Amino acid sequence: MLFCKSLFAILAIVPASFTFASPLTVRQGTPASSGKGEIVKFTNEFPSTWQPGQTVNLSWQGGSGDYALYEIYYAPNQGSSRPGYLLTNTTETSTTVALYSTVSPGETLTFGVAEAGNSGIYDLSDTIPFCEC
Repeated sequence: MLFCKSLFAILAIVPASFTFASPLTVRQGTPASSGKGEIVKFTNEFPSTWQPGQTVNLSWQGGSGDYALYEIYYAPNQGSSRPGYLLTNTTETSTTVALYSTVSPGETLTFGVAEAGNSGIYDLSDTIPFCEC
């Protein structure tokens, strides 16, 4: 089983289209501190559920000012995750993201923001379930 810190380290070295075969346990991250006492954390509210094609406004702060933004889709019936970069090596502190338009039943989504070049300094959203409404 992969853990969040391992996932961020792996994302730094694998293509965004890579799929993991192991299930992932993703939970709310505790914003991690850089050596300077600065943390990276999301500042926006997350939806309680998501729908295909929905847009989500993300914002974050802290860290050194260079960021990598991730999304992690998890489909339990397939036993795989689809992690991917949304932004890499950026100084932006906000963006709007369009979510996948096709999903599997029971699929969940988690967002992560990390200090670029330091996978140990990151924050994760809560896991957001797909709404089959």
